[in-house]
Amino acid sequence: MTAANHPGVVVGLREIYALLSEVRDNLSQVRSDLARLSDRVTEADRRHAEHAEREQRRGEDHEMRLRALERRIWALSGAAALAGASGGWLASLLGG
Repeated sequence: MTAANHPGVVVGLREIYALLSEVRDNLSQVRSDLARLSDRVTEADRRHAEHAEREQRRGEDHEMRLRALERRIWALSGAAALAGASGGWLASLLGG
């Protein structure tokens, strides 16, 4: 039976081979793209982890600085209260 006498569509081996070759090439490109994307994701994850660690250290440093500042403020507040009380006591002795 020839293609002209056949009622359906005739697909030859040449067409099937060409299509399979195209699919193989496309699949190879997809694999390559996936490998590149995987590398990019791995690099992004590494950078994100480094950034998170750096920000953690930075936050801890800020906490230490704030605690030191609070200690100084309390010490100065205590000294100011003591100076005020001493000044009042001294004024009462001198002015009397």
